[in-house]
Amino acid sequence: MTYEETKRRKLNRKPVLRIFNALGMISWRKNSYNEATQHLRMTHPLSWVWVAVMIVIGVFSQGIPETYRDIRDIWLREMVWF
Repeated sequence: MTYEETKRRKLNRKPVLRIFNALGMISWRKNSYNEATQHLRMTHPLSWVWVAVMIVIGVFSQGIPETYRDIRDIWLREMVWF
């Protein structure tokens, strides 16, 4: 599968990702398998709103320690500056 095919399949499968992509909150990259991977852009103002909402939901659903671990992993692996 090519980069364009995997990107199109992900956008068709995940409606929220399609909205984020339209707003410019998502940055697309090729991984080592030549597939499309998406990363949340830190510089986009709506990304901070999304992260804040996820923190609040995470604290109420799984507690502070687990939410901290999840946010740390997202920050390191799934967010980019550009």
